[in-house]
Amino acid sequence: MVLTTRIVTKPLPCKVNNRGRGCPCLDEDAPRTSRANRRPHPDERAATTERRTYLYLILTATITIWGASFVLVDVAIRDGSSPTMIAMARFIVASAIFAGYLLLKRPKRLAKEDRRVFLSLAFIGIGIYYIFQYYGVKLAGASISSIVVMLLCPVSIFAISAFKYKEKVTPAEKTGLGLSA
Repeated sequence: MVLTTRIVTKPLPCKVNNRGRGCPCLDEDAPRTSRANRRPHPDERAATTERRTYLYLILTATITIWGASFVLVDVAIRDGSSPTMIAMARFIVASAIFAGYLLLKRPKRLAKEDRRVFLSLAFIGIGIYYIFQYYGVKLAGASISSIVVMLLCPVSIFAISAFKYKEKVTPAEKTGLGLSA
């Protein structure tokens, strides 16, 4: 025999202005057992729009910086820098930023058995990748190497996941692949 109880509560007040009834963010006909039935308050919608705008601005800046890296590396190579030196400078700057994050946030440490795997993946997936990418810029130029990298990475990931891991590629994923290429 299963016993069930129904919890009856008072209407929850609006999170923004603490009104129980009459606020546009509350669904008056829904049961008041949780805030799950709550629509965003008009003030919250404005804040959400501001956050979304901020997110799009940050993403646009990231894409711009990432896309400009090929051209900047090409300029640095023409000025006499070696691809290894450019990669090392990039890693020093990134390591300083990451060290600051670690000092401020103090995240949990990795398990001892995972450290070797993470270090080897970081060396291969970041270190070797960027050295090869910068040598590609030196040998082929910024435009050709950016096309190869930006096209080869998504296509190879899709190919590996489809053939090796037998994952199904949805039409939305194929559209995304076409847009990224």
